[in-house]
Amino acid sequence: MKVEILDSNNFLKTFKVRNAFFYFKKNIFYPHIYNAFKNRAFFQKNTKFSNFKIMNFNTEFRIYLEFLSHFILKNVILESKQNLDSNKFYIELIFSSESEIKKINHEYMGKNYATDVLSFPLEINFNITQKQCFGSIIINLPLALKNAKKFKHNLYAEISILYTHAFLHLLGFDHENILQDKGNQRKIEKQILKSLKITNSLIERAKI
Repeated sequence: MKVEILDSNNFLKTFKVRNAFFYFKKNIFYPHIYNAFKNRAFFQKNTKFSNFKIMNFNTEFRIYLEFLSHFILKNVILESKQNLDSNKFYIELIFSSESEIKKINHEYMGKNYATDVLSFPLEINFNITQKQCFGSIIINLPLALKNAKKFKHNLYAEISILYTHAFLHLLGFDHENILQDKGNQRKIEKQILKSLKITNSLIERAKI
């Protein structure tokens, strides 16, 4: 699934953010993520990744998120979206400031604070052939930087945690609806992140 990144604040161009991402390749705590990213065996059926070569920072980051999207879909059994063809959809990923996401969180969720991530699924028409936006994910990047430092992992790991959580929401999971969800999102989120050698999903972390 393609990912379109919107970064109106130019966070990805700042030295602080780029340095935090670059640490991804050298981080001894999470080499498994990068190994999975570069593992050709995983991409046997995904020809778009089979000849992957790092071209530049922005391209590498976008391709990583597309890899993560495929990785999530590969590990999730969907009931309501069994015929989902990821090639027909894209994810809109927006990096926001703390003040921006606070405003959005207050306006749409009725919560007056700067949260870490928000997701907004869109209505999908499976009968048309044009590529559609599957949904929007908004990440509070300044807070992600702080939490990466707080939890002693790199920014790729932190964004993997946030993106996985939000993407599962787009797929219809809702951990806040306990009766309907029955802990499914928590279980699947933990399973996906564990396979990337990342401990503590966002749901689990909220209880620490």
